[in-house]
Amino acid sequence: MPHGFIPASAAQDPVTVSTLEELKTALASADFSTEIVVSNAIGLTNGTDLDGKGATVRVSTPYIGEEGKVLDSGYSTTGVFTVSEGEVTIKNMTVMGGFTDNESAAIYQSGGTFKLYNVTLTRSNRGICVTNGKCLMSGCSIVRNVCRYGDGVLIQSSAATIIKMILLPETCRS
Repeated sequence: MPHGFIPASAAQDPVTVSTLEELKTALASADFSTEIVVSNAIGLTNGTDLDGKGATVRVSTPYIGEEGKVLDSGYSTTGVFTVSEGEVTIKNMTVMGGFTDNESAAIYQSGGTFKLYNVTLTRSNRGICVTNGKCLMSGCSIVRNVCRYGDGVLIQSSAATIIKMILLPETCRS
């Protein structure tokens, strides 16, 4: 079977979660064909280490449709994750956000130390917004995000960010 090919029989119904504990439970049995829908932005706390095993974690309706066009209406108005303190790690997953105002994004960091490894941030108004704290991104792709300011990544204030081996195609301003 070709790499990346998902047979129809392997497709699963999306799992909806609203808390960090529910997300951890869903990820425990996740694989590359798993889709997890967050009903609200999930706050990640100190010591959180999420391994998506190739799963997609998304809002119910991402801001950018499957065909790559910004939706005029009906998109989710929340992000996927927030980080405000402590040390948090996310790895091996795709994250899709909705449209959020101001500094928000699919992932919004306002403090702490945040590490992303092999994560794809896609189909939101902004992939990640770092307003404070430290952020390390390695082996990530930030693809198909549209925003007036910051496009795929917005770094503000006293944020310290290290970006290593990042792919930024198809990211543009609206």
